[in-house]
Amino acid sequence: MRRKAAELARFVIALVLFASPLASIEATDGIRGALLGQDQLEDLDASDFKQRGFDTAVLLATDQWTPSERDLSQLSKLEKQGIEWGIWIEIARDMALADQHPEWMASIQGHPEWRRFFPDFPRLKEGQVVKVYPWVPIAYREAFEAQLEKVKRILARWPAAKRVFLNDIQAAPSACGCGHPLCRWTTDYGPIKTATPLESDFSAKFVH
Repeated sequence: MRRKAAELARFVIALVLFASPLASIEATDGIRGALLGQDQLEDLDASDFKQRGFDTAVLLATDQWTPSERDLSQLSKLEKQGIEWGIWIEIARDMALADQHPEWMASIQGHPEWRRFFPDFPRLKEGQVVKVYPWVPIAYREAFEAQLEKVKRILARWPAAKRVFLNDIQAAPSACGCGHPLCRWTTDYGPIKTATPLESDFSAKFVH
């Protein structure tokens, strides 16, 4: 393996499986996986991968990655050697979609604490709003539909994966204006709306 495992993004994932929208939640055993880009999948040595304690290869699938015959062959080899694989898709943090539709991005309204990190940021004029680049949360109808199509498009390129990870499915960090990067409970903590807000069950509907 040309790239050492130390260079791979490592994580331990506890998977929660939903059998149906109304079924009880069944917690499964955790997995130990590495998040792999396209070049890392090509160079992956299964025996070295397993010796380093990994049991799952998670592919950082994007709109720009269409799997080649070599990619699919590599996945088949991994499965034969007892390594599972899954697909990881970035949702709300989407630079391409943010560039195409800045009006779908979350905005910073309400609390002014974020300005302590950006003291020179211009004061807003009436009707202006600050956006949280590049966060395009599924809490808006327009973004919900576009992000869902993205997921469908990406998954259609790959064989059926045992696990699919939807990363950053929540709202944008600091959108309330608190400045805390882990605060993701809102998209617009203020009156200016540039996209159509959805009801609070949007995440469940998206996953379903």
